[in-house]
Amino acid sequence: MELFRNTLNNLGEHPAGNLKIALSDTLSTDDRCKLPEIYREFHMQAPEVQLHVEVQHMKVMEQMVMNNQIDIAIIPYHRKFASLNYIHLFSDQHYIYCGNQHPLFTMEEKEITEQVINQYKLIHAGLTPHDEVYHQLAQMNLSASSYHYEARVSLLLSGCYIGFLPEAVALPYVKKGELKPVATSCRHFRLGMAVISKISTQPNRARELFLNVIRNCHKDAEMAPPY
Repeated sequence: MELFRNTLNNLGEHPAGNLKIALSDTLSTDDRCKLPEIYREFHMQAPEVQLHVEVQHMKVMEQMVMNNQIDIAIIPYHRKFASLNYIHLFSDQHYIYCGNQHPLFTMEEKEITEQVINQYKLIHAGLTPHDEVYHQLAQMNLSASSYHYEARVSLLLSGCYIGFLPEAVALPYVKKGELKPVATSCRHFRLGMAVISKISTQPNRARELFLNVIRNCHKDAEMAPPY
């Protein structure tokens, strides 16, 4: 039935029907995604398409795209599937942060060695990490998990844990003196943000138009994604 509807929607002068999009935590309001600009341009070119946008877990989104449950997803890149297309958007530098109630907050950076940092309870994302992240987590004290950044921040602010955050997510809390990056010389990694869609022989004009709008809005993106 979905294939039949897509076939009908591909016959008109302009794309029509539904376009299902999912994105990861915090990306809907991240200026670097340029989503308002993308939505605006897409609406101008395809006003009859109904957009359905939701926030989902990264692992769920990959599977939903491959199973044709959603058309497009925007995720932190952590692995590559042969059945998916990828469009790189931008990269985030990740550091370990602690709250101002944590013992590391008042320590000098030179005192925070790998041996010291490995002793403290760490929040992790609860996912199978890519190789670079796995190497950094291997010797650490994994004591709590939270996929969503907002939940991770609240755990960090308790002063009981340390944990990785994207620099852009942590910055407002750093400016307020609530969080601080630690062990920056030995614990950091880059993570790219990517748009994923399923490689398919079935035409979907709405999906292809949306992807082209993304490419156009991000034509000045960095040339060397970290994957």
